Amino acid sequence: MRVAAIGDLSGYHVGLVRELERLGVVFNDREQPTDVAWWPDDLEVIQVGDVVHKGPFSELALAIVAEVLLPTGRYVQLVGNHELQYLGGQDFWRPRLAAGFDTLLQDLRDADALQLAAAVRHPDGSQTLLTHAGMTPPVADAVAAAAGCVAGELDAATAAELVNRWDEPAWWRAAGLMLGDHHTEPGVVWAEAYIELHTPWVRRAADGHPPAFDQVHGHTVPLATQVGKPHGVIPPELADHTVRETDTRHLVTTLPGPSARTLAAIDPGANRRHERHPVARVLDGTRVW
Repeated sequence: MRVAAIGDLSGYHVGLVRELERLGVVFNDREQPTDVAWWPDDLEVIQVGDVVHKGPFSELALAIVAEVLLPTGRYVQLVGNHELQYLGGQDFWRPRLAAGFDTLLQDLRDADALQLAAAVRHPDGSQTLLTHAGMTPPVADAVAAAAGCVAGELDAATAAELVNRWDEPAWWRAAGLMLGDHHTEPGVVWAEAYIELHTPWVRRAADGHPPAFDQVHGHTVPLATQVGKPHGVIPPELADHTVRETDTRHLVTTLPGPSARTLAAIDPGANRRHERHPVARVLDGTRVW
């Protein structure tokens, strides 16, 4: 099986449609699809959230997800911080969605059609956790404690199952640095990639305590913005561990130590997402949550 993880859309549906076509999906209409004519038998898709806001086609993108993709049963929609605004999260973005689309998100949530996390098991038995923004070490500690283990023993399927219960807001709703809170550990919908996610995991792995699973996330990428370099550069703390893949533009951090766990940031933006279509990160394996 192929499990294709697709990064943030930010109010643009065309990139999602084009990438699904590249993966083998056939739509009845390329510009504004209303039906799927063909979906490959070996393909499942997980979109990591932030379908809406910023771009001009938020409502159309959300309608395609709700009416065309989710009914296939082969498409999983994760919640981004921009969807979370309508689901009990911080009210931080203007303009809001057009009337009725906030209710659509709430209806999808009530129907269990939106998830906070997903997990993939690979042929070698390893697992990958997919969330919008990534699971930080302290959140992994808290989730592991709820599972009765330590973070280094927590598997991705268990982590996804616990987070998807939506009963512990700190695991998903806390915002941290992204909304100026320097004292709160961010949840899986808000973690900032450079300071709050990749760097702490590199440090923990260097101390001999790596996670038990890989991660794929959108939301932000682990770059430090510098004057004259609008796309940012890989910061010194990550320079020996992080690469920008040429073909996908994903930024992948390989954690130190024999486990060599990875964190892959797949948000296509780097502050210019509206000009660049997302490229899927294709994982071999089966979704287990």
